[in-house]
Amino acid sequence: MAKFGNMEMEGAYKRSHPGAMRKMDKMGISKSDGEQPDSESQAGEDFKPVMDEHGMAHETRIERKEDGSHTVHSHHEDGHHHASHGHDVHSAHKHSMMAHTGEEQGDSEERMPEEEPESLPTMKG
Repeated sequence: MAKFGNMEMEGAYKRSHPGAMRKMDKMGISKSDGEQPDSESQAGEDFKPVMDEHGMAHETRIERKEDGSHTVHSHHEDGHHHASHGHDVHSAHKHSMMAHTGEEQGDSEERMPEEEPESLPTMKG
């Protein structure tokens, strides 16, 4: 049975992601079969060992839980699926960016200021 519902798409994926497909075939699952991660961690734990072993993620997804916490799912080129639990929204975004870039993301200076400026420029015409 095709893992994609379209055999042409499956063939293209197999050609472009051979490692991921081999692992999925070996495990007898398709990507759409559940969301059981291969490894898990908690927010604040070192993510570097996952990156060292599996490389950068080609896909991440941030999932908001009912309690307001966030889980970051990262899918790596070798087929590895990692889930990191217990993030707030900002740390989930940082974790996702690190999974894609391999670099720790600091607080951006481009964030909007907490207070609005006393006056805003106007257009006079």
